[in-house]
Amino acid sequence: MPTVDAVTRAAYRHFFSNDEMAVGAIKTLRELGYSVPQDVSIVGFDNLFWCQVSEPALTTIHQPRFEIGQQSFQLLNNKLNQIESLETNVILPTEICIRESTAIANNKDSNQ
Repeated sequence: MPTVDAVTRAAYRHFFSNDEMAVGAIKTLRELGYSVPQDVSIVGFDNLFWCQVSEPALTTIHQPRFEIGQQSFQLLNNKLNQIESLETNVILPTEICIRESTAIANNKDSNQ
């Protein structure tokens, strides 16, 4: 059974659906007196160019925006020209960019 302390610490690991929200959360947490990543770990999603220079530098998931555009155009073009009639799923690789907004979880906490 996890301790209250372990549950409380686990609640301070957050993933946001985009980098803007993650940076906004960091700003708000600082205003409330929390420290990132000492008190709260934050991860965004996008890997926008300014994430490397935000304070702290944001840990984020890189998505291949150019390739997403290419694939979207190709799928739309094929549909408009009736080249493919089947629905198509495209899976593109992502990558985690570990920076300063996350801390390593205490193994004791994450195993409970």
